[in-house]
Amino acid sequence: MEYDKNLKRRQQGNSQPETIVLPKTQQFGVSLEFIKGNTGLDIPPVLEYCTEYLEKPEALETEGLFRRCAVVSELKAAQEKFNLGETVEFGHNVHLAAVCVKTFLRELQEPLLTYDLFDDIVRIQRLPREDRVAAARTLVLDRLPEQNYKVLKVVLQLLAKVIERSDLNKMTSSNLAVVFGPCLCWSHSASASLASSGPINTFVDVLLSNRSAIFIL
Repeated sequence: MEYDKNLKRRQQGNSQPETIVLPKTQQFGVSLEFIKGNTGLDIPPVLEYCTEYLEKPEALETEGLFRRCAVVSELKAAQEKFNLGETVEFGHNVHLAAVCVKTFLRELQEPLLTYDLFDDIVRIQRLPREDRVAAARTLVLDRLPEQNYKVLKVVLQLLAKVIERSDLNKMTSSNLAVVFGPCLCWSHSASASLASSGPINTFVDVLLSNRSAIFIL
């Protein structure tokens, strides 16, 4: 009996970590390439679904949109359903839909604005104000991968609609930049990301305030 127990312990100690096979419908915690490779879609289904819900007038007019939190258990349940390709019913839970968008972006394997652009994004703040839009346009149009560009465009189109109703939802361009800066851009180094939060937010504010001048509409 003791031999069996020891053998079992040795076998467990020598066993290799189990490989986790993600469903092809996985949305959170993967790359844009993974999602497109399994769905054939440039815009991830979770983002398209949440955007369609949040563009409704009653959602856009919700005070504190994208700033308020969601119930953790509800968020986890929604993530699980999205990852399995199931439909999530938000009902009147606007903040849950908004947090799903932020969480999706924040959990991408690589930031939407990419690691490669991090240093250049941070440097934007050092430029004279009149030069920032042109610099941001160059980064977005010339150096951002095509799929990232398409996803970023969808996100900013949604946020532009939020800003249009800022009289009711209280979410201005600068407020949204603070919320979405950490969701769109970060470094391999957590400390570098934290130290650069101001410049990152400035860059996102430039994008939000000058969307029509930066993006090919």
